[in-house]
Parts: sequence; structure tokens; C-alpha cells
Amino acid sequence: MGEEKTTSATIGGAPVSWVALMGALLGAGSIIPLIYYVEGGGYHSLSYAVIAIVAALLGPWGATAAATIGGAISMFLAPGSTIDGLITNFIGPAFMAGMILNKKWKWIWWVPLFGIVFYELTPWYWPTYPAMGALPQPFLAASVWYDGLSFPLLITVGRGKVADWVKGDNKTRMFFGLMLLHWIAAQSLHLWGWTTWLLFYFPIPAYVVAVLSGVAVPFERVMLQVISGIIGVPLLLSLRKSGLRRIPGAVW
Repeated sequence: MGEEKTTSATIGGAPVSWVALMGALLGAGSIIPLIYYVEGGGYHSLSYAVIAIVAALLGPWGATAAATIGGAISMFLAPGSTIDGLITNFIGPAFMAGMILNKKWKWIWWVPLFGIVFYELTPWYWPTYPAMGALPQPFLAASVWYDGLSFPLLITVGRGKVADWVKGDNKTRMFFGLMLLHWIAAQSLHLWGWTTWLLFYFPIPAYVVAVLSGVAVPFERVMLQVISGIIGVPLLLSLRKSGLRRIPGAVW
């Protein structure tokens, strides 16, 4: 009588059970505030701080599926959740991080580049509306500096160095690799988040956007990147010693 082999269902090599569990954790983490917005009215959640790490754990496709589940749950739990946030805070960063860790930057180079273009043009020059008022140039154009750095970082260190650092055993390089991973993945989508917010939700005056984007955003995001590194390094090192079957595309 032969042995009966059973195989579990997977998404991109990641077990469905892992994907579902991580999705539930991301959804729950969306109601845990870590850093409140400088301007008030909301917060950066634990889920957002670890979204790039999910790609390191589950690979690009498993992470994208888990982020979709987590983002959908957050829309019912987190008070400030929006439909565009499902993409810009969950699905997009998880997919971006997965592609970077697998050195498939050519799939995603356009995300930060076009994001910069939209940030600079929409809705300031098209389609414009009276609430915007006079544009404080060149301050508005220059205010994209922090989010905009996601593009040069992607096409330089994001082509391979970030993945190598995260995959390596040097804890310092892993830490900075995870910081850069979060920077590129999250800020690339944040560029698009500004545009959708201004177009569909609240027409913030241009000078306010410039101050927030150029001054407040870097302050908030550096702390998120540090948290990502602090959580990610011991987690990945522990999984490497666990003896568990590594998921294709994951880096532990």
C-alpha cells in the first residue's frame, strides 16, 4: 500500500495558509498607530511599517495577495482607510518590494518616474480648479525631493544591491537594505497617493502640500524605515535558522 502524498495550495509558492495569516495580521495592524501625521488627521500604522518585510517573507506574489487581504480588512477596521490606500499603502508597496528583492526592477521602474510626473502636474496644471490658488514655484516642484529619490534609488542600488544586502548575513547591511527597500517601495506609491488624494478627496492648497511633502514626509518616513529595519533583521535571521521550507522569491 503506497504512501499518499498531500500538497498544500500555494500562491506564487507561498502556502495559502501563510498568505491568509499574514493578510489577517496586516489588517489587524492597520489599527495600531506608530507615527501620527504631523498635520494631524491620521497615522502611519504598524502594517505600513512592515509592508516591505512581507515581500521578504512570502515572495512577490504571496506578499501581493496578503497585502490585498490585509488592505481589504483595514477598510473595515481603520478609520482613515480609502480605496486608493488599498493600492498605495498595501498592494503597491508589497509588489514593489517583491520585485526589488528578486531583481526585477525593470518591471517597476515606471512607477516612481510617472509618480513624479503626476505629482508635479496633477492637479496643479491639469485639471486645475480654483481652490488650488497660486502655485508656490519653485518650492512646490522641489518639495518632491524625498519621495522623488525613490526613482534614482531604484535604478541604482535597487537593481541588485538592496536585494543582496537583505539576503546577506551582515546585520548592518540587512538593516540598511530593509530601510532602502521600504523607502523605494513605499515612497514610489506615495507619489501617486498625493495625486489621488488631491483629485478625489480634499483639495489641499499647493503651499500646504509643498510643506508637508518637502518637510513633514521625510521626518515621518525615516522613522518608518528604521522600524522596518529593526523588525525585519531579527525576523529574517530567525526564519533562516528555523528549518522551514523557504518560499520561492522570499529571502529568508
